[in-house]
Amino acid sequence: GNLRLLTRNNPIEGQPVPPMKFIIHRHRGSAANPYGVSVLRSLYWPVTFSRAGWKWWATAIEKYGMPIITATFPESASSEDQSKFEQFVKSLQAYSWSVVPEGFLIDLHETKRASGDDYLPFLEYADTKKFQVILGQNLTSEVTSRGSRAQAQVHNYVRHDIVLADVANLENTINNQLIATAVKLNFDIDSPLPKFKITTAPAYDLEKLARTYDILAKHINISERYLQQVFQIEQ
Repeated sequence: GNLRLLTRNNPIEGQPVPPMKFIIHRHRGSAANPYGVSVLRSLYWPVTFSRAGWKWWATAIEKYGMPIITATFPESASSEDQSKFEQFVKSLQAYSWSVVPEGFLIDLHETKRASGDDYLPFLEYADTKKFQVILGQNLTSEVTSRGSRAQAQVHNYVRHDIVLADVANLENTINNQLIATAVKLNFDIDSPLPKFKITTAPAYDLEKLARTYDILAKHINISERYLQQVFQIEQ
C-alpha cells in the first residue's frame, strides 16, 4: 500500500517516495485492495475483439470485394519475363486496363459471396460495449433502430450519474491529499479547510429558466449575484 518509485538503480522493487509529495487518485480503493480498481479494465475484450474485427473485415473486403486474377504465360517465357509478368499482374488492382503481350493471358473471376458484411454487426456490438463501459449507456453516442428520445434521455441520466460519481471521487482526492496537506503545512492544524468543487450541473435552458425565476421573484428574494452567475452576466 505504500507508493514506491521505479528508478534506474532500483527498477524492480523501487524506492520509497517522500511523504506529501504525490497525489494518488484511486478508483474504489479499499483496505483489501489499496491500489483500487482499473476504470477501463472492462474495455479489454471489447477493444481486443474490435481491433481483430477490423483486421478480419479488411481482409474479407480485399479477398471478396475484388475479382480474383488468374494469369498464365507460355512455357517459352524466360524467368525474367515471368517475373515481370508477375509484378504486372500484382499492379492490376490499381488499374482498370491492361496491355498483355501475345501468348500471355489474364482472367478475372468474380467472387460469389458477401464482401465481409458479416463482420459489421460484430464490430457494432463491440463498439456498443465500449460505449456502455465508458458512458454507462450507448444511446447518447449511437443512433439505433430501437432507440427513442425518451430512452436517450434516461440513458443521459445514467451518464450524468457516472459523471457525478467520478467528480465526487476526484474532489475527495484533491481535498484530502492536496488542500488538507497544504493547509497543515502553511497554517495551524485547526484552520478551516477550503473545499474544492467541480460544477456538474447540466446546461440550462436559459429562456425557460428566466421565466421560472420571474415567477419565483414575486414570492421570494433571489440574490442578484446568483442570477449573474447562472446567466453568466458580466458586471
